[in-house]
Amino acid sequence: MNCHHSQHGFNLIELMIGVALGLMLMVSLGYILLGGRSSFQTQDANSRVQETGRLVLDTLTRDLRLAGRVSIIPVTTDERVDWPAGTLPLGGAEGGGSASDTLTVRFQLDDTGGGSIEDCNGNAGGTLVFSNITGTSNPSNTNNPFRYAMIVNQYSVAAGTLSCLGNGANASQPLADNVDDFQVTYGEDTDSDYAPNQYLSAANVSTWEHVVSVRVCALIRSENGAVSSGQPYTDCSGNNTTQADTRLRRAFTTVVNLRNRNKASQ
Repeated sequence: MNCHHSQHGFNLIELMIGVALGLMLMVSLGYILLGGRSSFQTQDANSRVQETGRLVLDTLTRDLRLAGRVSIIPVTTDERVDWPAGTLPLGGAEGGGSASDTLTVRFQLDDTGGGSIEDCNGNAGGTLVFSNITGTSNPSNTNNPFRYAMIVNQYSVAAGTLSCLGNGANASQPLADNVDDFQVTYGEDTDSDYAPNQYLSAANVSTWEHVVSVRVCALIRSENGAVSSGQPYTDCSGNNTTQADTRLRRAFTTVVNLRNRNKASQ
């Protein structure tokens, strides 16, 4: 007896269920891929923001620690060679409102060793010569001239780029891009204990010789959008705010004690 088996295929309902399951799987995989890509972009942007912030603070800290450095070591305090008028070790200009500030740092380095002494633009520092120095102490001073390189580095922000202008003839040298804000306040010692009693803007500093520390804040943003919506952050003034764009932002702040303005250097 012969048995005949009829052929069976997928009916319409089974086919629709299979298609629906396939679409759900594809959508799930798509979300996973997009989520991974978004997470990578956010992490990469955050890393670049931190890298830029560290570069800015490290560079400024190094210069500020040299501010006011004089290579001449006096025999007595009466024979100290002071900075000429108009060339104080530190200076600044307030941007006003929401504009960024300007910071100027000056220091001297020994120029008698034949080495290359350069400002932030790679230019040789201006030469400062002290000659015919006399004194009554023992040992007495000498008439031999001293040669020192005067370095002047001025930091400012334009079009989102923090740049440094040296005392050479070249144009400003870009230091860091994506800088939203650059704020500087100055720690003023009002009771002669070499510790800051108050932090003031450049416009409110009455006696620059009393500045013993500097507080610097740089607000860094990511180069491109890194999040799905604007993220809250704290700006250099301590205000919590949110921008409409999708860039990451972080304020980097440091306080630098001026080594050549502390008690040990006097």
